[in-house]
Amino acid sequence: MQEASRPMDLVIRPVASTDYPVAWNFVFRTLTAEDRAEQTRYFQTLAAESPLVGEGLIGAYRGDRLVGAVFANILPGQVAQVYRPQCEIAEPIAISHSLMEALNVWLAERGPLTAQIIDVSFAQNDKLVLAEAGYVPLTDLLYLACTKEEFPAEEPPLPLGVETYSASNHDRLAALLTKTYVDSLDCPQLDGSRPVEDVLTGYKASGVFSPDLWFLFTGSGQDVGCLLLTDHPDFGNVELIYVGLIPSFRRIGHGKQIVRFAQWKAGCLGRERLVVAVDGGNLPAIQAYDQNQMKVWGQRSVFYRLFPPFTK
Repeated sequence: MQEASRPMDLVIRPVASTDYPVAWNFVFRTLTAEDRAEQTRYFQTLAAESPLVGEGLIGAYRGDRLVGAVFANILPGQVAQVYRPQCEIAEPIAISHSLMEALNVWLAERGPLTAQIIDVSFAQNDKLVLAEAGYVPLTDLLYLACTKEEFPAEEPPLPLGVETYSASNHDRLAALLTKTYVDSLDCPQLDGSRPVEDVLTGYKASGVFSPDLWFLFTGSGQDVGCLLLTDHPDFGNVELIYVGLIPSFRRIGHGKQIVRFAQWKAGCLGRERLVVAVDGGNLPAIQAYDQNQMKVWGQRSVFYRLFPPFTK
C-alpha cells in the first residue's frame, strides 16, 4: 500500500517579486473583483517605485506555492496600514498567527510606528489572530458625507477669526493641534502616541495637500481651533481630515459653524461632496455633522498596535 503524501513544510518569508500579484490577490480577497484588481495594480506600481512596499509583503509558502500572505504599507507620518493575513481555505489558522508574528518583527525594525487595521468587519478567528499579535480595538469609524446641494452659496459668518496656514504659522498650528487633543473624544487612546510633526506629515500626505485648505481659528486673543481639509479631485470630494477646538471653546456651537465653513470651501472648489471619518464614540462631533446634513454612508472597525508600546 502506497504511503499518503505529506504536505510540504511551511516557510514564512518575504514574497518573491514574481509572486506579488498572487500575494495581493490573497490580501485583498474580501474586496470585489474590480476593487481587488485596482488595489493590486496600485501597489504593484508602488512596489516598482519603492522597494519598501514590496518588503512589507510577507508570504506563507509550501515549496514554491504561495498559500497565504499579509501586508503592511508604511505611510508618511510613521503610520503603517496593515492588511490582515489571508490564506487558502484549507490552511490552518496557525499560519495566520505565523504571518502576523513575522510582520510584527518587520514593523518593529522600522518603528516607531502606529500600525492600524481597518475593515468593515472582523470574524472571530480574525480577532483571535489580531489579539495574539498584540492588536487591540481602537474604535468604529463612521464615514459621513453631504452633497453640494447642502453647501452654502456664500461664506457663512463665523464668530472666530480665520487664518490660512503657512510656513510662518506652522509652529502655532503644531502647538494648537496638541491643545485640541486635550480631553478629545476622537480616538483618545492615541493621544500623545506620535510626535505632532509626524501627525502633520501624515495629514499633508492625505489627498492633494494645499495650505489654502488648512485654517487656524482665533478668539479671545488666542488660537482656539483648526480645520484641515484635503482635496480628492479624482473622486469629486473634499475630505475633512481634522477639526479641533481647545476645551474652553467646545460645546458652544463653534464646531457646527466650522463644518459649515468647510462645506463652503468644498463648494468653492466645485466638488460634489464633503466627506469625513469620525470616531463613533465622539457624539458631539457626530451631532455637529448631523446638524449640517452630513449623513452616515459606511462604517469600519479599527484595530491598532504601537511599535514600540506607548505608555501615557
